[in-house]
Amino acid sequence: CGPMMGPPPDMMMQQQMMPHMSGGGGYGDITETMMCPGGSVGQLIGRQGATISQLRKETGAQIDVEASQGKGPRKVTITGTPQYVQGAVQRIQQLIAARPDGRDDRRGDDRKNMFD
Repeated sequence: CGPMMGPPPDMMMQQQMMPHMSGGGGYGDITETMMCPGGSVGQLIGRQGATISQLRKETGAQIDVEASQGKGPRKVTITGTPQYVQGAVQRIQQLIAARPDGRDDRRGDDRKNMFD
């Protein structure tokens, strides 16, 4: 794998320190907010929530996607220790960058034709 490129231009992030919160947050936890393009939300959530559940388990971060307001971008909120949040943000960026048509925007390769 090559170096991680920056987020797509339509993805914005904000970060803030959060005091102790209910729902698994602890003192020193941070919350980062990013916008997920509407066309990529299904990839992030996965069938019956399988992908986002796996991301939560693997990264240790709490990941929440705002309810649908149409086809526009949706806010994704990631909360946890700085290390957990950083790992989750990177994984989400990778998922969003790998488009459903098999094209990976970070490398410009077409995985569908990789074995042809």
